Parts: sequence; structure tokens; C-alpha cells
Amino acid sequence: MRRTIKSLSSAVPPWLLLGAIALITRFPYFFKADIDWDEHTFLLLGQSVLDGYLPYTGPVMDIKSPFLWYGFAALSAFAFKQLWIIRLLGTIMVAIAGTLTYSYVKKISDHFQGLFAGITLILLVNLNAGGQAVLSEHLVLIPLVLTFGLLVFEPINPKVSYGAGAVATVAAMVRLNLAYAVLFLGIYLTIITLRDRTLALGHQLLTIISYGLGSLTVVMVAILPYAITHQLDQVYFGLIKAPLSYAQEQASILTVIKKQVQYIFTCHVTSIALAAFSLLIFIAIAIALTTIFSRFKTLTAIEQKYYQVLLIYWSSIEVSIIKSGVFYPHYNLQLIVFIPLLIAPIFSKIFTTKSYPWLKKYGYVAWVITLVHWSLQYQITIKNIYHTGTPNYGESMEIAQILKQENPESLPIWITTKHLAYWLNHVYPVTPILTHPSNLKKEFLIKSWYGDQASTLTELTNIVQAKPHSIIGTEMERYFQDNPPAQLLLDRLLAQHYQLIETNYSYLQFYQLKPEPDPPKL
Repeated sequence: MRRTIKSLSSAVPPWLLLGAIALITRFPYFFKADIDWDEHTFLLLGQSVLDGYLPYTGPVMDIKSPFLWYGFAALSAFAFKQLWIIRLLGTIMVAIAGTLTYSYVKKISDHFQGLFAGITLILLVNLNAGGQAVLSEHLVLIPLVLTFGLLVFEPINPKVSYGAGAVATVAAMVRLNLAYAVLFLGIYLTIITLRDRTLALGHQLLTIISYGLGSLTVVMVAILPYAITHQLDQVYFGLIKAPLSYAQEQASILTVIKKQVQYIFTCHVTSIALAAFSLLIFIAIAIALTTIFSRFKTLTAIEQKYYQVLLIYWSSIEVSIIKSGVFYPHYNLQLIVFIPLLIAPIFSKIFTTKSYPWLKKYGYVAWVITLVHWSLQYQITIKNIYHTGTPNYGESMEIAQILKQENPESLPIWITTKHLAYWLNHVYPVTPILTHPSNLKKEFLIKSWYGDQASTLTELTNIVQAKPHSIIGTEMERYFQDNPPAQLLLDRLLAQHYQLIETNYSYLQFYQLKPEPDPPKL
């Protein structure tokens, strides 16, 4: 394998090779509409920004950080309602993160280990739950890896410190839980700066303060639009009050840890390829940690710093996930980013030397399973082109087609299932709580946004009063099966004000508002 990599890397620049791998492994997912519902929600948030609304002020609502809204607004601006362009832009982000990872590993090791690191990052992101879509985790890939490189490889001075603080906070303004990483890295920077006896005290203090100033600059940029438009109360609600209330209403720390561990050991449900590849990763991590701990004192200063920053990133992100009170599989993407930086030397040895013959054999099996996994995705895409004339597929695409015919004026609607059609058809939910379909069933979320007096029933009452033009879902007669009063209200709404429209998709229920009866003639 070393000869293969050597011949490839000598003929093709590393950034181009990694870009090609990212494209080849992600391409069949460019046309799959429904990978993760959060992607649908984030695109809708971006759409509202493009329509002139600041985060937390428009027709949609979510407690995500402002830069996530702006990031998906930028993606949407380039995409022209084409999902494949969104996925292509996500591929570019993954490729850049892989190239940065390659360059950092190369600095402490060699070219081959750097390539293994870059390739591993791309494969891990693409195999993990939600990794094939474009989520908030994809937006923070580059800031996370870039901050790592600044803190490890650049001489610590006020300029670098300011940049590290700024870039780390950009990530936190996309995913708020990464504020823990900003804090932990700031503490680490303070300690290593004060321990450096070659620096004058004034220079040390300026370096430490610069990190805080870099972070503060980004926060001020996020707040500035609200200050200009006299809406500081909105950013306080969206960035501080609601997220804190949300976290307090969520599950206990032990429950979150349990869910995370369960996912790690049941990842075969997501993909057999992920399970096969993950086992190889776990073994490589164990070998890498054992090797590092056994010879840590013999490592160079830069190598020690390298692993220290890795540890800080991992611990801070894990703490932030636990403290959030909830776990979803795609959260692991934040941790996955740093795994290749740790295991690259071991991976290189497995595949290019005779050090681990048993692992090498298993590694080839894992590669074959992974290749079969991607070939099946290509097969699905080709079949769709053959049978439908388009590579695009998914429930959201079908809903979008129906809405194009039945709601040409793009009036507010309510989608209770996969909801990319909001973005595809440039239409909004009838009330902000419906930005994500599951929000209406989450009492804790509704209370964190609107206060203790709010509930599923009160928000459903608002929907009834607003009368959406269309209601699209599946099994609407059992939608609130755990909330009988809400189900009764929904049944009454559908019976009195809506008619069921026949579509080509039998599994979908498409309700359209009945026309108002003509007034009686005098």
C-alpha cells in the first residue's frame, strides 16, 4: 500500500488527492434528500437570513448560534435551491479539513502519515451518522482544525493568540457548546504562556489578553447587527436565555453518557461499514494512547504540545456534549475531527509495515466493506436516474413536487415529516415553533422558548388560529398519540377546515385548506 500511496502522491498534489477522495466518497449522497432533519432546519434558518431577518427575529425559530444561521445563508446563496450544490460545498469543507490535518501530521511525522490522517478524517466524517449531509458540525471542521494548528505549530505571541481566540470563537458562534473549548484552550494558553520564562511579563500578559480580545471581537461582530437594529433582547434570548433553559430541561449527565456509549457500540445500525471501520479505529486509538503514555517524556516539546492540545479539545468537547443534556449521533463528528491527528502513525504502520499483520488483514476487510457500502450508494443513484430520469430522491423531494402544484403562491404551511420542502419551495412554516417538525412535541423546548405557561396545546392552538394553507404528514390521526387533548384538537382542525388531496404518494397525507364558502346572496 505504501507504494500505491507514494505513486499517487508523487503524481497528484495532496490537496487534490484528498479533494478527489472526498468527492468520490460523498458524491452519491449529493442527491439523497433526507439524511438528517437538522440539515433541513438549518437551510430554512439560512433562507430567513437571506430574506432579511436576523437570527431569532423572523418567521422561523431555533436556539442555534448566529453564525450557523449566517453560514447556511451563505451556502443557500450559492446553491440556487439545488441540494447537490449544498452537498458539494460540504464536500469542499471536508476536503479542506482533511488537507489541514494532512499538513499538521506531516509536520510532526512524515508525508505518508499525513496522507493517512487526511484520508481517515474524510472517511470518518462521511461514514458517521449525518456526516453525508451538511450540518453545523461541517461548518466548524475548518475552524476547529485551524485553531489546533495555530496553538501547536505557531510561536505563541499576541498576534497568534488573538487569531486562535477569534477562530475558536467562530466555531462557538456556530455551535454554542464549543464555548467550552474556547474556555479550556484559553486556560491552557494562559498556563503555557506564564510558564515560558523566556518571555517578559508584559509580553506574557499581552499574549493572554489578546486571546480574550480575539474571542471578544467575534462575539461583538455577532451582536453588532442587533445593537444597530435595537434588538439586543432577541440575541440575549436566542444566544443565552433559551439555550440555558433548554439544557436545564434536558436529561441527566448519566443519561447523556449512556446514549453516547450506546451509539458507539451499536453504530452497525447506522452502517456496517461504519462498524467495521470503527473497530479498527478503536484498536488504533488504544495502541496510540499506550504508545504515547509510555514514551511521553521522550517526546519533543512540539509533540508534547500536540498531544496536550488534542487532549484539551477532546475533553472540552466531551464535557460540552454531556452538559448539553442531550445526545444525537452527529454530535460525535466534533470528536471525530481529532481522531486522525492521534492515530495517523498507527494507521500508517498497520498498512505500510509488518508491525501489525493481524490488524493489516482486518484493515483490508474493513476497506472492502467500506467500498461495497459506497458502491451500493452509487447503485441507488444510477437506478434513480434510470427509472425517474433524475438522480434526486427522497420524501422531501416528493413533498416539494406536490407543493409546487398545490401551493404556487408559497403560502405558510405545516410539514410534520421530512421538511426540506420548506427550503426547496421557499415557503415558511405557519408558526416559528414548526421550524423543526419535532419541536411541537417537546414540552421542555416550548417552555424554554416561551415560558412555563406555554405547552404543546397552546402552540397547537396558535396553529389552528393561523390556519396553514397545507398540512403534510403521515398517520396524522396518531400524530399526538401521547397527548390526547392535542390529538383531539388536531382531528377537529382537519375535519372542519381541511380536505384530503389525492397524490401519487400513498404514504403521504396532504391536507389543503377548504375554500371559504360563498356568502349568502341577498
